[in-house]
Amino acid sequence: MLQIAFQFFRSLELSIVGSQAQQVASIRRAESSSLFSLSLCTASLSKRKKMHGRPRKAPKPDDAASAAKAAQLQTLQLQLLQYHHDKIYTKEALEICAKLVEVNPEHYTAWNYRKLAVESILRSETDADAIKAILTQELRVAESALRRNFKCYSAWYHRKWVLNKGFLSLDHEFRLLDQFQKLGSRNFHAWTYRRHVAALKNLSLEEELKFTTGMIDTNFSNYSAWHNRSVLLSDLLKQKVQGYSHREKVLTEEYELVHQAIFTVQMTKVGGFIISGFWIKQLDRIPQC
Repeated sequence: MLQIAFQFFRSLELSIVGSQAQQVASIRRAESSSLFSLSLCTASLSKRKKMHGRPRKAPKPDDAASAAKAAQLQTLQLQLLQYHHDKIYTKEALEICAKLVEVNPEHYTAWNYRKLAVESILRSETDADAIKAILTQELRVAESALRRNFKCYSAWYHRKWVLNKGFLSLDHEFRLLDQFQKLGSRNFHAWTYRRHVAALKNLSLEEELKFTTGMIDTNFSNYSAWHNRSVLLSDLLKQKVQGYSHREKVLTEEYELVHQAIFTVQMTKVGGFIISGFWIKQLDRIPQC
């Protein structure tokens, strides 16, 4: 039976390779379109009030708002780049940077600048409470950016960087993750961050597997939860944790769960691919039926 299951999952994986490539191309086109739109908004500010010798019509409210936002973004960017070039790490500079990442959470240079600025400030600070206050402020800035775009790589990475300093409580992070996973339980950024926080807090793999199973029971189509489950199960089997030392028994039980999920809801190809990831990794280790 397991051999049949593996053949099914492997064919499922191969069938969506083309689909994944199309998704990547679509994302790149969207990013390119966003950058092009921003450049148009910025360029419109420098144009004359007349076009081809004729007075231009007053912009619509939406156009005016977009132009104002583009102008604000351009001003913040120029200020930030100047601070970055001159290695100015003052409170005022950090406030400008915070405004920039709130408007545009994906501004990688701004996040990199913040890290350099914070490192510079921390080098001259010895008081533990002051250090904690500085790092707490960094979490606030990242949280503000995430509330604007909770799938922002840079903001999640900045939080990880701050937590790795080791001065802050991790309990707030789990509360924040609960909020974001309610907004989008399939958010793989949040799941990746959760694994990082769980490791820092030394939570057991079994505890995290129990939480992940609960999320799957709530929604069988939660593909990110399935992926997290595959990561945890792989680690449990690799470490031969008690209750997970018999690979064939664990995989048989997992097959039954996956079988139930597929026939309970109409899983999409993407979902099937993520679920199958764990099985494909284990394929060459399973005894033939």
